[in-house]
Amino acid sequence: MDAERRLPPVPGEGLEPLVDPRRHGRRLAQWPIGSVLLAVLAGLLVSLVDGWRLGAVVVGLAVGVAAVMRLGLPERVLGLLVVRSRPMDVALLLFSGTAIVVLAVLVPAAQSQ
Repeated sequence: MDAERRLPPVPGEGLEPLVDPRRHGRRLAQWPIGSVLLAVLAGLLVSLVDGWRLGAVVVGLAVGVAAVMRLGLPERVLGLLVVRSRPMDVALLLFSGTAIVVLAVLVPAAQSQ
């Protein structure tokens, strides 16, 4: 009976990646997560140079872009950006990005004495 039981298919199994890692290198194959991480790094640099509020907005927008990528791109392209099911990933990324931006806007500025 155990031999007859079949496991559910793995998402993306049997699909060829759009970017061949043997030809273009493994780093290029992970461009979605790489671009999001670069945007988050840019937000952190903006925080250091111009203030935390604008930097936090940039980080929140980067997380929102990750949600849009997860929603619109096929799984074989997304690589490490795929963690859970598509609806769960999109919901968590949208919630996180929105929360970061809203908190950055709503937190009152410190009063100097």
